[in-house]
Amino acid sequence: MGGEIEETGDLSTFDFKFSFKGYGKHISDVPEKCAEFLRCVQGHLRQYDLSLDFADKPVYTLYAEELVRAVFHVNIMATRLEKTELRIVKLTSEVEAFKGKLDRQVEISMEMTDEAESARGRAKEAGNKLGMLRDQLERERNERDVEILLLKEENEKLKAAGSDVVQRTVQTTIGKAFSEMRIRYEGRLDHLYQCLIDAEEVNRLNSLLNQVNYSLELYAGLRADGIDISEEKIEKLQADMKNLNEEFDSLDVEVAKPEDYLVTPVADRVPLDLPTFQLDHGEGSRTRPAYEDVPTTEEAGITQDREDAQDEENAQDEENAQDEGGEVDAIDASTNEELAPLFPSS
Repeated sequence: MGGEIEETGDLSTFDFKFSFKGYGKHISDVPEKCAEFLRCVQGHLRQYDLSLDFADKPVYTLYAEELVRAVFHVNIMATRLEKTELRIVKLTSEVEAFKGKLDRQVEISMEMTDEAESARGRAKEAGNKLGMLRDQLERERNERDVEILLLKEENEKLKAAGSDVVQRTVQTTIGKAFSEMRIRYEGRLDHLYQCLIDAEEVNRLNSLLNQVNYSLELYAGLRADGIDISEEKIEKLQADMKNLNEEFDSLDVEVAKPEDYLVTPVADRVPLDLPTFQLDHGEGSRTRPAYEDVPTTEEAGITQDREDAQDEENAQDEENAQDEGGEVDAIDASTNEELAPLFPSS
């Protein structure tokens, strides 16, 4: 055999539990089984010493030794197999436990699936209700927009009508108030107006007299200083002074008294009878009560023309006076405005 071992069989085909099958004989007593065993385990024989002469041992002894070693290996493998079986049992129990957990998870998953289906159904129903509510809200919004538009149009109409009514009411109230004020204060206002005109005339003549008097004093001073002043200018100024004094003496002046500026106390005034006002709403409306008219445009124009004519006359008198004397600045006592010089400088 030479100590080298050659594998001639497949261990997976050998039945290592042969001695436990109840044959009643040891494997070493059955040569054909020993031969079969050796063929299977020949590759696992230990290495013998080369000096050992196998010829000195009978075949039975060799078979017995190899069989003992084989049984030892079988026992080790059986122990490992038992451990493996225990592990399989343990793993099987764990698998059963995992299977139970998995079944519970499956049940939970199915319950959750049912709940999800129910939730989807409720969500779908809620979505349908939400769509209906959205459509209803849109319809109500459109209806409200239409109502708002109609209310705006009606408000504009009412605003225009109310503004027109208020304007006519205010105009009527103001017109009546002016009429009553004119009736009550017209005479007093005319008196004050005449006093104002007389005061302006007095101021005008007084200003001209001051200018002529100042010019005479100026010419007298110039003559005293040896400056030659023509006698004609002096005589012209003296004649103007005489005419102005005569005109001043001939004035019939109305003087305003302090009580002329007082108005009727509020407690003594007659309140406006607003409920008796009648607005002019166009054709078919009742005529307003007749009150005294306020001054028309033509009357105001005539008054303005009179004032303009008076101003032109005053300006002409000043120009005539300027042609005869020197330039003297004067101030109007009524308006505090600078008057044009009465006489040009020599």
